[in-house]
Amino acid sequence: MSEGLIRTFSFLVLIVVGLLLKSKIPADQRSGVKQIILSLALPAVIFVSLQKVEFSLGLVLFPVLALLFNLILFSISGWLAKLAHIDGSQTSRTARILLPSLAPGLSCFPFILEYLGEDSLANAAFADIGNKIFVLILLYIVAMRWYYQLHKIQEKSQRGRVKKFALIMAKEPVNLAIMAALILVGLGIDYSVFPEFLQLGIDKLGLIMTPLVMIFIGLSVKLTWNHAKQILTMLMWRSAFSFLLSGTVILIFNISDPALLMLIVLFPQSSCSFWPYLHIESVMGLESNLIDEKKTFDPTFALNILAVSLPFSTVIILSLATFKEQVADSRTIFSLGGVIVLSLLISTFFRKFKNYAVARVLANSDSNS
Repeated sequence: MSEGLIRTFSFLVLIVVGLLLKSKIPADQRSGVKQIILSLALPAVIFVSLQKVEFSLGLVLFPVLALLFNLILFSISGWLAKLAHIDGSQTSRTARILLPSLAPGLSCFPFILEYLGEDSLANAAFADIGNKIFVLILLYIVAMRWYYQLHKIQEKSQRGRVKKFALIMAKEPVNLAIMAALILVGLGIDYSVFPEFLQLGIDKLGLIMTPLVMIFIGLSVKLTWNHAKQILTMLMWRSAFSFLLSGTVILIFNISDPALLMLIVLFPQSSCSFWPYLHIESVMGLESNLIDEKKTFDPTFALNILAVSLPFSTVIILSLATFKEQVADSRTIFSLGGVIVLSLLISTFFRKFKNYAVARVLANSDSNS
């Protein structure tokens, strides 16, 4: 058995462990596991990775490309919702604010570290800066604008609110780790000058990240079947367009390095971020006196998207990472996007044909009676 498959099956074992523990660990304790990942393990891994990377102006391109990806996906998010037959205004707005967001910390970084190495993880951490700007600031502004427009409220200054979320972004442990590492790199301070006990402590924090993430995924899997079909269809459209965008970037920049190519493919396949849900909750607090039908967003649908998105992205990313030698080619990436689009179109055709056939049978039975 290949090394990639052995590693993949070891991850699946940890996910199964999470599934088995699901009934024994309450929701509040699962949140604690996520906080350990995001506040300790992931910052430690990113800090060490950035300390070992040689900074160049070319790294600035990563957050720019990530932000551009967010903006493109947001521009077509309404269309993706329609393709998944999500027509309600509440659910459509909810889908549009979640679809273009990325949560690479939980769904992508562990696989980048395990399959592509620390250099690729450092590049991914730089890319996430652009994604964080979009998710924390721009999506919050979008959520508030939709709230003002729906209720015909004269829009207030966003400066205070944007400042608040900018401060939150600056205080987030992952971003603190990135800033600290960059400052030290800029000052010429290398990781090797740290006391050995401190290096050992940070390294051990990093070691717990991947097992905790896999277990957390198992704990978080919770399908709500009334929306599952729509959400899966929507996520498949999102994945297909992400493949096509990744392939376009690879062609434009003529990328041939396998690790960099796979990074450009894996990063956009990350699951939807939890941050837009917090923006939705902020808006819901302003609408506490309104009936559900009059509210801007559907928080239940948002949670369903998050619940389905994490395992969906994990399967996609894990499959791509396992067979990275076979898929590290722009033609293969375009083909993957095309195959998903074709399968979705065929599925839509058969569904419409089935509905048409059922309608004809019902019409004939009514006329005969």
